[in-house]
Amino acid sequence: MWKVSREWVPYQEALSVVLSRIREVSCEEVDVTECVGRFLCKDLVSVVDSPPFDRAAMDGYAVVAEDTYGAREDKPVRLKLVGEVYAGSADKLRVAKGEAVAIATGAVLPQGATAVVRCEDAREKGKLVEVLKPAYAGQHVSRRGEDIRSGETLLRRGSRVRSIDLAAIISSGVSKVAVYRKPRVSIVAVGDEVIPAGTDLKLGEIWDSNSPMIKWMCTQLGSVGKLVARVGDDPEEIRQAIANGAKAGDLVVLIGGSSVGKRDLVPDIISSVGELLFSGVAISPGGPVSFGLAYGKPVFSLPGFPVGAFTAFEALVAPAILKMVGYSGEFRPVVYCKLRRAVRGRDGRRTYVRVKVVEGEGMPEAEPIMAGGSGLTATLLRADGYVVVEEDVEGFSSGEVVPVRLLCTIWG
Repeated sequence: MWKVSREWVPYQEALSVVLSRIREVSCEEVDVTECVGRFLCKDLVSVVDSPPFDRAAMDGYAVVAEDTYGAREDKPVRLKLVGEVYAGSADKLRVAKGEAVAIATGAVLPQGATAVVRCEDAREKGKLVEVLKPAYAGQHVSRRGEDIRSGETLLRRGSRVRSIDLAAIISSGVSKVAVYRKPRVSIVAVGDEVIPAGTDLKLGEIWDSNSPMIKWMCTQLGSVGKLVARVGDDPEEIRQAIANGAKAGDLVVLIGGSSVGKRDLVPDIISSVGELLFSGVAISPGGPVSFGLAYGKPVFSLPGFPVGAFTAFEALVAPAILKMVGYSGEFRPVVYCKLRRAVRGRDGRRTYVRVKVVEGEGMPEAEPIMAGGSGLTATLLRADGYVVVEEDVEGFSSGEVVPVRLLCTIWG
């Protein structure tokens, strides 16, 4: 006989239970050039001023600004050219009144100079420079520390380092960065019908599309997902896979065997080897998701249909992984769109509606992808994002402006 349908746990309650059982992973130091994509376990603080010296912001001539007052094209100010300095040069030149030094962008500003006159606003004549426009003090000069001050906090603990952050981090003198190690996620595919992708199918079998999808979703979040087992509907095999996954990883994710059918064994097995904290959450799709502790590690059981597996991972597993690395904010960028059609929630559940984002008049528009069933993978293929209809909201009307979470991360 079939199991009796269970009572669904409200989403926020389920999320609270999950996060209360998640602990941060340990920290490690990495070279500054290898920290992109990692989460900081300490505030990142500048070691030096940037720039570390006063420097030229333009190619031209380092001068005393007061010497150039009154200069114009038909009545240039003539200054004695006493040298030149290039970026990277350690020459300690000095500029006195009535003098100029040719200078390249990024070069150290000579002592005594208070401004740089652009090449376009001057001309050389032998050992003289004719200045054609007056300069003000500080013109085209980048002062020491004007970009970043020594001791300034660059990024806060829990931030994920982006590639574009590296320029400032390296310029601030940081050579080693303290980051959380990458959480290890052990993935277990469950089901007699599930076989590896690329092998020949027999009637009733399906290729394992969930494990690769979940693995790369883990990668997007800065963790390492690894398929540790693909097992059939055998309680002992499943139990052993959980044990092995717990030993190898910080978190275990089983896919399949989590619904209410007579062969959906995983929730009972989690309970038998540890503690089952909930089974069934009021989300749609993805409701048949379970969570508990086994062998000292958090264990999730996701539904076997791909759309349900995706949604359950998005709603509960992703926040757990991010808590392990000290991150508590949104990880999907949000764009506000006008709905092209009405969308409705489902039976008091938090409903995730896949949408296609298209160009509209004055703002983007969201076209709901109207297809039922958690097994329809093409709805994910066509989707650019999703709209959340909360449990206490009946739905949204056509033309209403709603937040759409895009299916990429805020980190790119």
